[in-house]
Amino acid sequence: DRLGLDAPIGAPFVTDLGRILHGGFGRSVISRRPIADDILTCVPATLELVAFAAILSLFGGMALGTIAAASARWVALAYTVINFAVDLSYALFEPRVNLR
Repeated sequence: DRLGLDAPIGAPFVTDLGRILHGGFGRSVISRRPIADDILTCVPATLELVAFAAILSLFGGMALGTIAAASARWVALAYTVINFAVDLSYALFEPRVNLR
């Protein structure tokens, strides 16, 4: 069997772990390309998104924290409630990957 489903339980895990440690992630079921190639094509966009999110959260957090500290108590409370609502909505409705 090419998927190794007829092997004992630990054998496929050990075999796959050995392949991964040597950089062999196999082939994608969807694109039929090596998975390492798919990962490498996404790395630049991922790093760009990470850098943008870090800069935005750094400066946005400092600005909002300064406003909340210098303002009235209700501004800090409003900021906390809005932040909680955004975090909760992301946790509940985060996008899922569609693997058709």
